[in-house]
Amino acid sequence: MAKRIMSLVIMVVGLLLSISQGGARVEIDPALVPKSFLSGKDWRELSNGEQQAYAVGVVDGLDLASAYRK
Repeated sequence: MAKRIMSLVIMVVGLLLSISQGGARVEIDPALVPKSFLSGKDWRELSNGEQQAYAVGVVDGLDLASAYRK
């Protein structure tokens, strides 16, 4: 049951990442953003394929993080 719920959560997150290229803007101090993540400006400069690959990587990272949960 827990695996099914986790799979559903990952699928929903992936779907939201794939459609969330809207115009929402949030101000954040760049010093607080980990260097491993892209900024919104960098994201918009990526091709569609690169954006999809990045989103897949984020979802894979979330999936892997749950495996390391204590």
